[in-house]
Amino acid sequence: MIISSWSEVIYYLEKKNYTIQYTKSNFPKIIHQSWKTSIVPEKWTSSKEKWIEFHPDYLYILWTDDMNFNLVQTYYPDYLEQFLNYPYGIQRADFSRICYLYRYGGLYSDLDIAPTRNCTSLLEYSNNTSDVNFNNIMNEESCSIPKEVGLILDAGEFNPYIEDYSCNTGSAIHRSIGAIAKRCARYTNMFMISKPKSIFWEQVLLESRNQNVPKMYSTRHFRIIWTTGPLLIDRVAKKICNQKIIYNLPVKYVHPCTACDPNPCTKKGAYVTMLAGSSWANSDSTIITWCSCNWKLITVIVIIIVIILIAYLIYNKENKKK
Repeated sequence: MIISSWSEVIYYLEKKNYTIQYTKSNFPKIIHQSWKTSIVPEKWTSSKEKWIEFHPDYLYILWTDDMNFNLVQTYYPDYLEQFLNYPYGIQRADFSRICYLYRYGGLYSDLDIAPTRNCTSLLEYSNNTSDVNFNNIMNEESCSIPKEVGLILDAGEFNPYIEDYSCNTGSAIHRSIGAIAKRCARYTNMFMISKPKSIFWEQVLLESRNQNVPKMYSTRHFRIIWTTGPLLIDRVAKKICNQKIIYNLPVKYVHPCTACDPNPCTKKGAYVTMLAGSSWANSDSTIITWCSCNWKLITVIVIIIVIILIAYLIYNKENKKK
């Protein structure tokens, strides 16, 4: 079943004229994606097509800007003014995906992510999952507690070290790097799964009212990710009380490539392919991404500059003595 209009949402979901199927772990078989209109840009059409192709027993919803507005106006009227006052369209899209998962549950995926196989096992979280060995990917505590929300904890190129740390594999140095990387990693909102009515999303909605952006996040890029994007999800997810209902999706299966890898990109065994393009990135986002991808080069350049500066100061000091 494919839904791409608000009237269909009302008819099939709200009036329950469609029987939603559930996984063994009681996650609804619903896939959410969003775009400005019902016409998806050609570079991302494979994402929509593959989600539908590999998940024939799922309800697929392509949310448009108009549908997002109707959703918030109808079911989240207390947030409507806040929603309309966001200066950037991506903020309204980010906010809306929170509403999808809170009201309906299911799986949310950005349009630049295309599945390479059926992803139901990601929603059938249990200690006995055989297709994806969660026990080796996540720590023992997170494998022993029933979860409501699955998120990606992303540390970019340091993700493999986190896996070494969590699984107690690899060298001691790798595990030490993994321990540090895990503390510095951030939850993303590009791929999320949830059961409906999770208290986690209630807390995210409440936290979204906090529009006091720190001065260090004053650029467009950081303002977006702080108010409605990954940093909003991250702030709430890392509260101790929420760790009991969140489990970390296995990064190597659902986020196999980083922003630094050329797209399209996937890795052996991954459940998804990362497609090219970003619908919201601006010049500041491009600069920030370049810096994060080239931090080693930048570090070397800074060290060289510091060495040259110190040498220059020593040289001047010696000359003055003469």
